[in-house]
Amino acid sequence: SGSSSSTHADFVSVPNSIEKWVKLNGCSTTPQRVLKVAGAYCDVYGPCQHNSEVKLCVTETSGHSWPGGKKVRGNTAGSTAINATDLIWDFYSKHP
Repeated sequence: SGSSSSTHADFVSVPNSIEKWVKLNGCSTTPQRVLKVAGAYCDVYGPCQHNSEVKLCVTETSGHSWPGGKKVRGNTAGSTAINATDLIWDFYSKHP
């Protein structure tokens, strides 16, 4: 008898993830564009309860490479339109 393997992962879509966090945090459902640069943008949903916010940043390129990072994952270089590390630090420093 042979063996069979299957790789299957269920992932929640970005729109569904954002919808979930917006609802959990009691945020406005209408985003505000807070950053627009060539190749990327960031939207914030707020105001939210307890001084929280939901922020989504999107790059037009990158695949699964880290935006602003030095290493390349796969054959796709990371986007240089934004620096994800800096954006995450900024977000968490405002919401400890």
